[in-house]
Parts: sequence; C-alpha cells; structure tokens
Amino acid sequence: MQVGSVEFMFNSEAMSFEDAQEVFSKTEVLESAGSAAMPASFDNISPFGARMRENMNIWIPVIIGLGIAALAVVVYLFVKLFTA
Repeated sequence: MQVGSVEFMFNSEAMSFEDAQEVFSKTEVLESAGSAAMPASFDNISPFGARMRENMNIWIPVIIGLGIAALAVVVYLFVKLFTA
C-alpha cells in the first residue's frame, strides 16, 4: 500500500490485505490546505516557551556601562603611562 511517496506494509491477523486495501480505497483523500495552514509565525511552536525578554532591558545598560568603565580605565592607564 502506498500513501503519497511512502510505501507501507500491511500485516494483520484480523484483516486480510485485500480487505484492508478495499477499506483504504474507500477513504477520502484530504487535499493540502497550502500556505493557509502555516502559522503566521513559528515563535509559539517551541516546547520550551518564549524566551524571557524582560531581563534584556536590564542587561543592555549594564553592558554599556561596563564598556564605558573599561574604556575609561584604558584611557586612564594610557595617560598615566605617557605622563610618567
């Protein structure tokens, strides 16, 4: 038996292959819904949920502040090195 491009093997003691083939030949084939079935965005399909973005508002100023402090230390050391 073949469904699309996938071939299946039928093995059952309760029903013969011919009976199963007759049942499956009478079933309705569903047409693909196309792109309408696609979700608008894949953000909600993760099993882990959405990422926490509230903390990003805290970390961005902290990182910028540390960068400015590091730059100030480098400038201070250069001034101290060349004035000595």
